[in-house]
Amino acid sequence: MIRKAREWLQNKVFYTAWLLLHITYQLQLEIRDFLRFNLRYVSKRLLSCFPLYSQQKELVDFVDEVSKLPKVPKHLAISVVPESQESVLSMLLNKLWQSQTQLSNTNSNKKDDDLKEIKCDGMNLQTIAKVVAWASAANIPVISLYDYNGILKTRYKELGGYIQEEIIQDFWAVKKTRANNDPPIVKFHNVHKTNGYTNGINGTKALDTVHIFVFREMMGNPTFHIAEAKTEPDLLLILGNVKSTLGFLPWHIRLTEIHWLPSLKRIEMCDFLGTLYKYAKCQQRFGK
Repeated sequence: MIRKAREWLQNKVFYTAWLLLHITYQLQLEIRDFLRFNLRYVSKRLLSCFPLYSQQKELVDFVDEVSKLPKVPKHLAISVVPESQESVLSMLLNKLWQSQTQLSNTNSNKKDDDLKEIKCDGMNLQTIAKVVAWASAANIPVISLYDYNGILKTRYKELGGYIQEEIIQDFWAVKKTRANNDPPIVKFHNVHKTNGYTNGINGTKALDTVHIFVFREMMGNPTFHIAEAKTEPDLLLILGNVKSTLGFLPWHIRLTEIHWLPSLKRIEMCDFLGTLYKYAKCQQRFGK
C-alpha cells in the first residue's frame, strides 16, 4: 500500500515538474517574441519619421537581397498555426480574454463584425496574404498553404482576394527594379489534412494533384487560371510556436527543409528573408 502511494506521488511530482517546465519554456518564448516584435515596431515607427524610409523601399531592398541569393525554393509550403492553438499559455490567455470580453463587450458588436471579416478562428487572412506576397516577390513560383484543421477552407475565396491584392500592390512597387516587367505568375493552392488521408492509397498523392489558382495581373485586369503542382516542397515554413510538422506526411516532405517562424501576429519581412538566407546556405547531399 505504501509502495503504491509512493509511486502515485512520484508520478504526480514528475508530471507537475514537467508541466511547470513546459509552461516556463513557453513563457520565455512568448516574452522573447513579444520583446523582439515590440523593439522592431518601435524602431520602424522611429524610422518612419525620416523621409527616406518607407514600406515600398523596404520591399525593394527585400527584392534586391533575394536577387543576390544563389538559390531560392521553387516550391514553398506554409503551414499556419491558429493563435489559439500555439501553446498552453496562449490558450489560457485566449480563454481569459474571451471571458472578459463576454462580460464587458455589450456595445462593441460592430467592431467584432469588422474583425471577423479579416480573421478566421485565430488566423488573420491579410497577414497570410502578405506572407504569400513576400514569397511571390522572391520569385517563388509555387506556394502551398497547408491548413491542418481546414479552417481556411470556408474562407478560401476571400483569402484569394487578399492574396491577389497584395501581389498586385507589391508588383507595382518593385516593377521599376525588376529586369523583367512581366506580371507575376503565382501558383497557389490550399490543402488540409483530409487531402492526405481520404481515398486510401490515392489520397497520398493528393498534394501533387490538387488544383491550384494562378494569379496573373494583366494590364490591371486580373484573371485566374488552373494549374497543378507536381513537386514536393523545397522549403516548409511553420508559422507559430509549435515544434511539429502539423500533419505533413513523410512522403510529402522527403527532401524538404523545415524552418519555424514567429506567429502571424508577429511575423515580419525580415523573418522571411532570414529563412531564405538559411535555405540558400544549405547544401543538400544525397546518398549514392
